[in-house]
Amino acid sequence: VDVCVPVQLGSRHVGWARVGIGGKEVRERLAAITWMGVYYALAAIVIGSLIAWRMGGRITRRLYAVQDAISEVRAGNRTARSKITGTDEAASIAFEFNTLLDTLDERSAALVSSEAKYRLLLLNIRAAVIVHGPDSRILMSTPMAQKLLGLSEQQMMGKAAIDPAWHFLREDGSIMPLEEYPVQRTITTGRPLEDFVVGVHRSDQEAVTWVLVNTEPTLNERSGVDEIIVTFVDITELKKGEANLQ
Repeated sequence: VDVCVPVQLGSRHVGWARVGIGGKEVRERLAAITWMGVYYALAAIVIGSLIAWRMGGRITRRLYAVQDAISEVRAGNRTARSKITGTDEAASIAFEFNTLLDTLDERSAALVSSEAKYRLLLLNIRAAVIVHGPDSRILMSTPMAQKLLGLSEQQMMGKAAIDPAWHFLREDGSIMPLEEYPVQRTITTGRPLEDFVVGVHRSDQEAVTWVLVNTEPTLNERSGVDEIIVTFVDITELKKGEANLQ
């Protein structure tokens, strides 16, 4: 790069002043600056990667600790809780997870208590009650129902509505087909059945026991039948009185 200007002494031109700057030195300085920038960029990338790796490893270890607590709960340890503390995302997840487990434990305890009261009420009530599952199998029965059907609680557990230990009769005395059984009607329709007269023929006695049956389905969140509560009262003497009157 050259700069050239005239030199005058008074009004007389006496020569030229020339200043030259070589391009080699400038190129060398530019190259040095460029390489320095590359080195700084590489150093920043390496240092940033190390910091990210360290932070990522810490977060990953904390998330794995939460996962370990989840695995313990899945394996059956309902008392397992995550011990992660702090203010980061992993600690927030651990806190929400522990809160969820505490809420589920409270609801489970309330459900167990409610179920215990429900069973105690059924066992002590002086009425014949049988609880069927959606496949008609007996889940629970009261002592009055066991006495009426001539079976113990252990004998009744798991029995289906159709069982060789007994069969039902229509009011006219004919054998009732399975699809007309009170519990089967409720399973099929999903609706309760009221004041349905059924004859119970037991294998251990010849006399027929006449009962008045009511059913009440318990529906789940999908509107499907979850349980069927069947209550019945012995009306055998009433049927005998009607027969005598006739």
